[in-house]
Amino acid sequence: MARRTGHHRWLQLGAASAGLGAALLGVGVAGFAAADTESPSAASATHTESSPAKSEPSESESESESESGASDTSAPSDAEERETDEDDVEAESSDRDRDRDEEPEAPAVVDADESVEAEDDTDVAEEDSPPVEAAPAAVSGSERPWATVQAPAPRRDPVENLVRSLVAGLPTPVRRSLFNEAPEVGGQVMLGGAAGEVITGRVEAVDPEGDRVVYRLGARPAAGSVVLGADGAWTYTPGVGFDGVDTFVIVADDTGSHINLLDVFWAPGTRSSVLVNQGAVTFDFSYTTGAEHWTADRRAALTSAAVHFADNFVVRKRVRLDYEVTGWESAGTGVLASASSGLTVPDDDFLETWVQSKLRTGVDPNGAAADGVINWNFAYPWAIGATVAPDELDFTTVVIHELMHSFGLLTMVQAAGANTGRYWTVYDSFISDSAGTRAVGADLTWNSALDPNLTGGNGGLYFTGPNAVAAQGSPIPLYVRGPWTASNVAHVSDDLDEVMNAGVDRGPGARVLSPVMVGILRDLGYVVITRPAA
Repeated sequence: MARRTGHHRWLQLGAASAGLGAALLGVGVAGFAAADTESPSAASATHTESSPAKSEPSESESESESESGASDTSAPSDAEERETDEDDVEAESSDRDRDRDEEPEAPAVVDADESVEAEDDTDVAEEDSPPVEAAPAAVSGSERPWATVQAPAPRRDPVENLVRSLVAGLPTPVRRSLFNEAPEVGGQVMLGGAAGEVITGRVEAVDPEGDRVVYRLGARPAAGSVVLGADGAWTYTPGVGFDGVDTFVIVADDTGSHINLLDVFWAPGTRSSVLVNQGAVTFDFSYTTGAEHWTADRRAALTSAAVHFADNFVVRKRVRLDYEVTGWESAGTGVLASASSGLTVPDDDFLETWVQSKLRTGVDPNGAAADGVINWNFAYPWAIGATVAPDELDFTTVVIHELMHSFGLLTMVQAAGANTGRYWTVYDSFISDSAGTRAVGADLTWNSALDPNLTGGNGGLYFTGPNAVAAQGSPIPLYVRGPWTASNVAHVSDDLDEVMNAGVDRGPGARVLSPVMVGILRDLGYVVITRPAA
């Protein structure tokens, strides 16, 4: 796989900065490699052709502030099956390990706190078949709750679904005797789980025929211990070897006949593979140019904000993200901050940032090079910590905004007439007009009919990822004001109140991912939970 350079995402000050974007920006959104140390005030890069088929990624973005506020801103293997303690679960014989999988529609996510909204003022499986996923459920109780996710199971074909629907209409005694189904696993509710603490949860299963459900461990965790109760409640305690990620399998069985004439190899149990995360994503910040501006309290605030943001993500392997961090003071440029990441480019597919690829796969795509770069201008009044005065900029909010860009919320789209290449991000793959016409076709070429939309014409442009649309109830309008600046398309419309607006007011900002932001991140390929504010 080839490697391309990533994007800058800049924050700027100044009422007129919308028209100054390209001149004030550094190397450009897509002309900035992770190891680049070019000055943030250098001229913007442009999109250039490298071949008739594809062009090198290259563009830039600026983000500005009005006078009243600041501007824009491979899964670990399951443990081998072991017997469970008799005190934990009802004993089961080994011949009942033929456990059946349910049919999920999509990978399920366990949300940390469904009641949390964005702030108002701102911007392991057993050997016979894979485990079943549970439906989404809420997590509550802890300042830093744990994260779990269920693995998906294969889908049935339409004929089988039809037959099973007919069987479902038969009298219960007939179904229990001749067409007995395994229990259906519902959502899990998790409690607790600050660092070093135990995590508790529950597998909630219902049997279609009303048989009593019993639970057992199908596979123990590799780096901790699990106590499983007869009601499906479980307690996980990390062990000495716990590195932030672990997994175990719970089987929900029933006490029915275990005869199903539709499937002679039918297994009576439904398995739930629980993936446990805590502190699974860490950061290594290397302070280089202008390191003297990064005082101890600023470094601590950056680490705290980054770790809390990363705790929204569920990963299957422990990941360390390496960022090069620079600092400077220059009130004249209007630039607040930026973040970037290189791009790993597969053939004939959409691009992921190095950060995005590393988090999703657990594989480092760029070797010893930094996964991302953060640049920060300390010439402006930054609020470090929980208290943010009305005339200050929320440091934590801007960290989240910039990390979102490096995590993949960025675009290769440029001004009208310049979109001649065939390199586009995963984010770009979801951009459409109001009628649902895709901006980038299946052949990876830009739909030039949408050029006027880039600056707000013909109804503008929208992010149409299914998770984001489900959260919003409609496509997400993007920032597409005229004249064109590098902030266009890479942010959501200012008509929304989101951390990824092209502008953010001074004063307290958003420190919690809204449902729309969570939806966008899920559309970018992440497993995401929602968390309380830092």
